[in-house]
Amino acid sequence: MQLLITALALLIIGGGSVFAQQERFIFSVEAKNNVSRVSTVIHVFARDAEEARAQVELNGWQVGLVKQLTFRHGDSYIVHIDNEPPRAVPMEKVNEAGGLSDEELILSILGPPKEDAPLPLPAEEGADDKLTYIMTIYFSFGGLQPQIDELEQNKLASLEPSSYYYLFGHTDNVNINPLTTVYTDNFDLSFKRAEAVKKILTNEYNIAPENISTVGFGSTQPAAENRRSKSGTLENRRVEIFSKRNP
Repeated sequence: MQLLITALALLIIGGGSVFAQQERFIFSVEAKNNVSRVSTVIHVFARDAEEARAQVELNGWQVGLVKQLTFRHGDSYIVHIDNEPPRAVPMEKVNEAGGLSDEELILSILGPPKEDAPLPLPAEEGADDKLTYIMTIYFSFGGLQPQIDELEQNKLASLEPSSYYYLFGHTDNVNINPLTTVYTDNFDLSFKRAEAVKKILTNEYNIAPENISTVGFGSTQPAAENRRSKSGTLENRRVEIFSKRNP
């Protein structure tokens, strides 16, 4: 019988705290050793999913699913694991942990592994808290102005002010023109799209800004296959609105 181990393995790329450099992120990589028939999950620092995959493969593993778990968000990193509510890790806190090894830093961010169980939520988040999908707002190619029709306006007007909202920004996979001064990369563009929707919710629909969190995922979570054209894919240029009832 194939031996399946649900465990945490750590593969460190390079020296020092690469997470604090704001250019590498934590990826979860499903891996299997064809000789021992052991399956596990390896967490790595990498610039993108392809680099994470390559680093694990170079160590002799067969790679399965690769998921990005941390994302840049202004002066913080967002940790987003499966269906858990996202949580922020301020850069100031990460920089203060400069004496930690990369292995210790990953563990401090993701939390200790639990066999056959998801990583734990932070203390302030209840285990029963669930995000409820509300709607998706789309954007033109490279645009920051949301495309909102009358039906969507009515839906926004029905939002409950006492709820807490998460705005998840996304882009297609077309690379950003390095000459632009509006945004620096797809992560920055996705975050600013979420911020644009937040501005509309606060200015036009009376949602308190402290009841809204904005997260940019760049092009890492496409809703549809990206077309190989300059226009990209409309379905991926979006901001998804989720709600969570305040305690």
